[in-house]
Amino acid sequence: MSMTIHSSIKAKILEAQSKASKNTSTPTEMLKGSDKQLERKEDGGLYLAERIWVPVYGNLRTLIMNEAHATRYSVHLGADKMYYDLRGLYWWPEMKKDIAIGHDSIWVIVDRLTKFAHFLAVREDYKTEKLVRLYINEIIARHGMPVSIISDRDNYFTSRFWKSLQKALGTRLDLSTAYHPETDGQSERTIQTLEDMLRACAMDFGGN
Repeated sequence: MSMTIHSSIKAKILEAQSKASKNTSTPTEMLKGSDKQLERKEDGGLYLAERIWVPVYGNLRTLIMNEAHATRYSVHLGADKMYYDLRGLYWWPEMKKDIAIGHDSIWVIVDRLTKFAHFLAVREDYKTEKLVRLYINEIIARHGMPVSIISDRDNYFTSRFWKSLQKALGTRLDLSTAYHPETDGQSERTIQTLEDMLRACAMDFGGN
């Protein structure tokens, strides 16, 4: 299956290129000399050969990697497979390294009313501020502000910053009872289903 760039992602890339190009430090800091090889195509974008340049602007690179995971066609055999899938469309310095680092955790968010679940790829070393941006972009932007949230007692969600954010947003924050995950049984069932699916995928693809 050949991959294509979704129109909404392409629009964000072109916008980011425009903003990044106005930054005089962009060529030396991010392109490392490759800026001389970039060519402007008919769509106004800058490309390295046929691969569109993705500036390190906002969270575009993370978005692209997340979209590659989220598409219903992609169950990746590992970082190498994902890299070769994406390299035909996108380019940025040290792209393979970024993909190899990837994510090591999944943030599961479930709407108690509709049972709709979001699975957000994250890393354990993310700062709370980064999770907040992800939460705003992926949850609040799509569904509005929750009336209440039930979460586990992870340090992220017991932090003063997270509690202050929810208070400012008018969202009631309830923490599940320690050693009693059934307090948030719906999320626990969703997580169990996700684990079963991931385990099945790992078995099918030889543990990758």
